[in-house]
Amino acid sequence: MNLARLGNKYLADAEPWKVIKTDPERVKTIMNIALQITASLTIVLEPFIPFSMEKLRNWLNTDMLKWEDGGRDHLLNPVI
Repeated sequence: MNLARLGNKYLADAEPWKVIKTDPERVKTIMNIALQITASLTIVLEPFIPFSMEKLRNWLNTDMLKWEDGGRDHLLNPVI
């Protein structure tokens, strides 16, 4: 749950809804980090809420991530 709190605090502090007006490139980074945290959450919460994490992985368009993948950079491959 600390990881979820960290992600929530990060988004609240970064305020991408305000930054978008002045620095759209920074918002791309903010959102990437938030999505990477979300992907990590699908790994660590899998044992507790497997069906919800499966739904979230589908929304993120990613396959089942392994425990070893948690905390790694670039869990998600951006679609360009």
